[in-house]
Amino acid sequence: DAKKAARQLTKQQINQGYVPSGFYEYTDEEGNPIFWRIRLDHPTKGKWIRPLSLNGAEWELKEPKFPGGKPLYRLHEIVSRPDETVWIVEGEKCVDVLAELGLLATTSGSATSTGAADWSSLSERTVIIWPDDDKAGLGYAKDSTEQLLPLDCDIKWVDVSKLGWSVGSVGSDGVDWILLNRDATKEDVEALSLIAPDVDIATSPDQQSAKSKPQMLEQIADSCELFHSDDSKCYATVPINS
Repeated sequence: DAKKAARQLTKQQINQGYVPSGFYEYTDEEGNPIFWRIRLDHPTKGKWIRPLSLNGAEWELKEPKFPGGKPLYRLHEIVSRPDETVWIVEGEKCVDVLAELGLLATTSGSATSTGAADWSSLSERTVIIWPDDDKAGLGYAKDSTEQLLPLDCDIKWVDVSKLGWSVGSVGSDGVDWILLNRDATKEDVEALSLIAPDVDIATSPDQQSAKSKPQMLEQIADSCELFHSDDSKCYATVPINS
């Protein structure tokens, strides 16, 4: 039913040349579906990502309300595998690629989603964050780290400078690394070079989370979709809490 609703609600985008590329199910701790995220990709306009939920009997492109914060992706796996290291990446597509190798992975969603997520399931866990190789990716890694520090997590980052990216590979992520290393195994990923988090852990959480307005605007701009109407009026689609 959810997939049928997704096809119905994305007809306009598909008619504009967008192609379905991902359908991600968010669950509660028992594995029951709560909502989904739809991803479409366009050859020139980039990606289009929206949440999908059932509001009573009506499907809508909205998230349910989560007073305690949005659940992490694949939450039931995190809860059911309490002794394993958790890999945090930006975006569900990258999570699924790592999960296919047998790693326990999760995400809060997009680069601007960390503050709206419930990270409590990772309390006192060993966590490895794999940043995307760009400014937004670094921002997501820092924001995630700042959410996890008060939970007494043991946090390391993948050293993206040691991944052997070629010139012009800005924005490369775990999915790109797997594509470049198609024979990679779970053990190969676990052997990647790690570094300490690039945040000032001596400051208080309040000080860490305080961003200047220019920094916030830069982070938002990185995830905006810019477009204009037929009469040349300019618009921007800005993701706010997914």
